[in-house]
Amino acid sequence: MDWFISTGVNRIYPEQWQQLAECVLPNENRGLVESLWSAINSKDERLRKQVAFAWQAWNGQVALGEAFVPRIISDIDHDITDVEVKQVKMELHYAMNRYFIRENQILQDCERLQDIPAIIIHGRNDLVCPLEAAASLHNALPDAELIVLPKAGHIAQHEEMIDALVDAADRFAGIPN
Repeated sequence: MDWFISTGVNRIYPEQWQQLAECVLPNENRGLVESLWSAINSKDERLRKQVAFAWQAWNGQVALGEAFVPRIISDIDHDITDVEVKQVKMELHYAMNRYFIRENQILQDCERLQDIPAIIIHGRNDLVCPLEAAASLHNALPDAELIVLPKAGHIAQHEEMIDALVDAADRFAGIPN
């Protein structure tokens, strides 16, 4: 979470991060996620739409990297839908609650997973979850196979990631390649 919102990827895309940070009023007592959460729950519809637009742009830039195409809007009041605001509200709800897991919970609980076959698939260009997270998971699950995709990012959008996910599912299902 810190990498994604405050001390990591913001150094790679500082312009997009600045737009996200500037869509809410700075508050010394709250972090950016808390400020965004407050704004997305505001009675001010325009503010909610500005936050939704900025959050979607940030997510898109980080998840897609060079493939990200910034959305051009002519009128935020009409171009950002209530559905988009609700989507962002849901995403910020998860972020506010640290995705409902405690810090390092997955790594700490890996001992319970040792007997379950696992394949860890990670895109080298994933800036949402840096590759060190997959390496840490692999260290905690040494019998798991780690597949690092050299051209893939975070989402299953490109052929390389889709093929790796399908191949892994086929292997678990016992379907020969």
